[in-house]
Amino acid sequence: MFLALKSIVALSVPILSFLAEEAYLHMPEVFGFRKFESVFFETYDRMLFSKSKITFENEAKINRFFSEVEKIREKFLEIIDKMRKSKEVGNSLEIELKISVPPFDFCSMEEMEKILEEFFIVSSVKFSVGDPELLEVKRYENTKKCPRCWKYFEGESEICKRCEIVIGSQYKDIYKDVYSKSN
Repeated sequence: MFLALKSIVALSVPILSFLAEEAYLHMPEVFGFRKFESVFFETYDRMLFSKSKITFENEAKINRFFSEVEKIREKFLEIIDKMRKSKEVGNSLEIELKISVPPFDFCSMEEMEKILEEFFIVSSVKFSVGDPELLEVKRYENTKKCPRCWKYFEGESEICKRCEIVIGSQYKDIYKDVYSKSN
């Protein structure tokens, strides 16, 4: 999917320049891919034929890894459905998830944490490497809700670290006002 995204963004630059720029800025830096400041600094050969860590041999590893993680996700979805019905949580972003995943070598631990948060659609994933299993699903306590992305986070800031990076420090005051009005 990531290779398809890179290709679509690269090919849409001449036609949909603003959309391509926005998509590029939100692309994750995973599997050895590192972004420039703008999509307009990219070259077609780097975007379409880059030597990222995704190779055909790694693709098989990635598919095996996510087939195991998909089984964990099915169990997670059953549990979250029960929690929603009992009104313990409103949505999956209120969840802190602890899982054990199979061994992997196609990305770093930090990248995997981000990938798993997106895969499970939760605010926090803590994982260990071992036999794949769902260890704990609980409400993410003592946290704030980011007014921009709605993920829950710990800390003193008014928006989460991810959003601070995306929007930069110049917009923090705007979101501080929004956050204080919503509380």
